[in-house]
Amino acid sequence: MSEVRQTSAMQIISKALADGNCATLLDVGCGTGGLKPHMEKLGVRWTGVDPAIASPVPDAHAAGAEALPFETGTFDAVLFLNSLHHVPIDQMAQALDEALRVLAPGRGPIIVIEPAVEGDLSEMLRHVDDEAIVRTAAQTALKKLLQEGRAKETDAYDYIRNERYSGFDDFVSRIAAADDSRIEALTRNRELLTQDFRRLSAQDDRGYVLRQPMRVRLLTHP
Repeated sequence: MSEVRQTSAMQIISKALADGNCATLLDVGCGTGGLKPHMEKLGVRWTGVDPAIASPVPDAHAAGAEALPFETGTFDAVLFLNSLHHVPIDQMAQALDEALRVLAPGRGPIIVIEPAVEGDLSEMLRHVDDEAIVRTAAQTALKKLLQEGRAKETDAYDYIRNERYSGFDDFVSRIAAADDSRIEALTRNRELLTQDFRRLSAQDDRGYVLRQPMRVRLLTHP
């Protein structure tokens, strides 16, 4: 079993960048560029790539992880934050090789943060968008990368991400907002989801919490 640490994604990223004395970061699967202002506060130059950028994002490029539009050794660090499992399974290995290609030797790491297959939030989402196969494939691609000696692992551990909601309707709204293709399944399975939300969520004075184990790997050149 992997070591479980008390941390957060932002703490992981910030520490890895500081340890590597990193001035530039490539955010693979950047979405709407939400990480950009956080990196700017750290003095890190942020660049993003995503194949489905819906609106213009400064310093972001419309591109897939398997064919990064950058020169070799361009970045001090590369990040996959909840994004490797969204790469097509047959392109995951190429995406990791591309990350290694654009990573400058001797600088910071490739930071991979992925949701585990298990977890209360994962169990809820199986009724909406079951990601068990792609999440497992992402971990398999990482394992193969290391077994074949194409990368070296400098750290690996788990942490628990607590997703907090004001109530069930808040859960539905946020899940739908993340991907509107889920709306039909949310509507169709509403009764089942309501029952599972009551069973799986922990309530406190600030609302309801669903726990999600997260897997962290820090990689570099072999």
